[in-house]
Amino acid sequence: MEPAGYRLDGSGALDGANAMRQYLLVGLLVLVLQAAAIFLVGPYRQLLMSIGGLFGPAIDIADIPDLVLGGAALVTGVLLVLGFATVYLVRRASRRLTGA
Repeated sequence: MEPAGYRLDGSGALDGANAMRQYLLVGLLVLVLQAAAIFLVGPYRQLLMSIGGLFGPAIDIADIPDLVLGGAALVTGVLLVLGFATVYLVRRASRRLTGA
C-alpha cells in the first residue's frame, strides 16, 4: 500500500516538474508584484514603513530604506507562505477529485 500522495512511478500529488514550475511561478509572481508595488504605490510604501517600524526605531531619514526593507521582508514572507499553501492545497484537492 502506497502512502497518500505518493506513487512509485513518480506521479504523486506533490511530485514532478509541473509542481516545481507552479511553485516557482507563484514565488516569482509574488516577488515581482511586491517590487513593483514598493516602487510605484506610495501608500503601500508607507504601510511597509509602518510595519518595519515595529522591528527597529527610526531616528533619522537614513533609516527609511531599512524600515521599508524590513516591512517588505515580512509581507513578502507572508505572501509567499500563503501562495505556496494555496498551490499545495489546490494540487492536493485536484488529485483527490480526479481519484489519481
